Amino acid sequence: MQIIAFVITLVGVWFILSYFLEILRSRRYKSFPEAEGVITRMELLIRSKRGRTWAPSIEYTFQAQEKTYIGNRLTFSQVVVEEDTAEKIRKLFAVGNPIKVHYNPRNPTDCVLNPNGADLKNRLILGVVLVIAALAIFLFLIAP
Repeated sequence: MQIIAFVITLVGVWFILSYFLEILRSRRYKSFPEAEGVITRMELLIRSKRGRTWAPSIEYTFQAQEKTYIGNRLTFSQVVVEEDTAEKIRKLFAVGNPIKVHYNPRNPTDCVLNPNGADLKNRLILGVVLVIAALAIFLFLIAP
């Protein structure tokens, strides 16, 4: 039982740490310079058997440091959305739409459209719940 509690603790800590690492990564991308770009391809790929979740597949071009680059990341995290949000993304990032691209000045191919990353509050909440559950198991085991 102690091993199970230990594993639950590790998983919970991993979720918490990954949440904070994602925040740091988001801050880094927000500090990158912006360039004007244009959407060249947009598709919504079905991610579930019932077609209820979708992943945007996007491509865009932009100019930075006197060169033209091609990017394909909406954000630095994988994006999977429900159907109503997918439709909003389809309209917002329709082919030909102008966009702002955040790019790494040292490596402009490292670029994203949305530097905020994914909403990972659920990851933080799950991590905290797992750590609390593991602590409860430990307390139960050492209680007389």
